[in-house]
Amino acid sequence: MKQRGLVQAHVFQVGLPDEAHASLSCQDLVGNPGAGVAPGVVVFPALTGLGPLMAGAPGGSPRWEEAEETYNLWGRALARDTGLFVCPGTFLKRAAGGFEHLAYLFDPSGEVVLRQGQTHQGGFLPEGLGELQVWNTLEVYRASDTHTISGEGGSGLTFGFAIGPDAAIPEVGRILALQGVDIVISPQARSAPYTLLDQVQGLWQVTQQNQFFSLESCLVGPAVAMDTASIGGATGTSSDLELEGRSTVFGPCEITEANSGFVATLSGLGSLHLDVADQFIDLAALAASRGTSGQGLVSAVLDLNALDKIRRKYNILHFLNPPVYQQFMPRIYRGREGEGNE
Repeated sequence: MKQRGLVQAHVFQVGLPDEAHASLSCQDLVGNPGAGVAPGVVVFPALTGLGPLMAGAPGGSPRWEEAEETYNLWGRALARDTGLFVCPGTFLKRAAGGFEHLAYLFDPSGEVVLRQGQTHQGGFLPEGLGELQVWNTLEVYRASDTHTISGEGGSGLTFGFAIGPDAAIPEVGRILALQGVDIVISPQARSAPYTLLDQVQGLWQVTQQNQFFSLESCLVGPAVAMDTASIGGATGTSSDLELEGRSTVFGPCEITEANSGFVATLSGLGSLHLDVADQFIDLAALAASRGTSGQGLVSAVLDLNALDKIRRKYNILHFLNPPVYQQFMPRIYRGREGEGNE
């Protein structure tokens, strides 16, 4: 049986315009991925892809048509300089009737290998840009062995995205799982308070339902930096909000310490006990555990062999029942669409 080895994951928590400092910190990751671990993946928070656009705009009034080009230049440079897969956060792109919220994944050569747009309405976004144009597809990228996997005989790994509120949608996680995803990248920007209960009800539970690793990278600090008057000439402001983060590497409970589902987290769990084998978890304590506005970096080693082992032992996807879904689910969704159009 093929062994897939280990992957190093680096998850930044930064604010705007401090993504420039994080870019410099990112350079320190090259050549130091950990003993015996092949270089892996770096993730930046939601909207940090707008930082270079803001910084390079004469008089603070950037042109939106340059957003994608600027994002690509930054992401390509980071990937090539570090030899890592890089998601340089997300950026906003003008589209008919409004805008799209997009994230790209760059391979170590600097090529874009995966593009994804937000698929559900909601989440923190700058105001005054029109309506969010959501995507109706979720795709994955299957990496070759040579890019990321240590050891011999590896069979690669698969990346996918869950942007903003998509991370808490069960269908998003399941669609990615059905495509064989191993690592879900989740750029986030969450308004305060962002509690541990919020997080458990979001990407944590989707991770447990689908047996993959996930990387949550959070934008933090005053949202005044995202005032759209300073990044595109639009009206409206988000300056009265504070963004909190809980940047975390998640994994299936079966292969994390104390069955917690947390591989590593910037905010920490403190004295909270999240062993899912317990009959009682103090939800009030989870709700009282706030995130942080502090910046930092979370790094962790992801064991793909351990992931494969639990999938073989208890394959969640083996228990799917497509005939039942085909009988009932289309009717349910059509009903909801009808209600929304009335």
